[in-house]
Amino acid sequence: MADAAIEYKSEIFAGEILQVSVAASNFDKIGFDIYYLFEKTINDNNAIVAKIKTGMMCYDYANKKRATIPIEAINQLKTI
Repeated sequence: MADAAIEYKSEIFAGEILQVSVAASNFDKIGFDIYYLFEKTINDNNAIVAKIKTGMMCYDYANKKRATIPIEAINQLKTI
């Protein structure tokens, strides 16, 4: 994970049920972003609890350097 950002919008209380949506985008040679949306239902309406973004980077630990994203990984991530 190269970076992360969280924007809190509403409180969450014990016992509340959350709906979490996840999407990956902004693919480039070595990284991509994952976006998370946390929502809860209030009076039959969805209310945003938090918006989160994580910047992901591929890394080759054996060679200690950034690595290109495998095309198979991009194809799998585009389905979420």
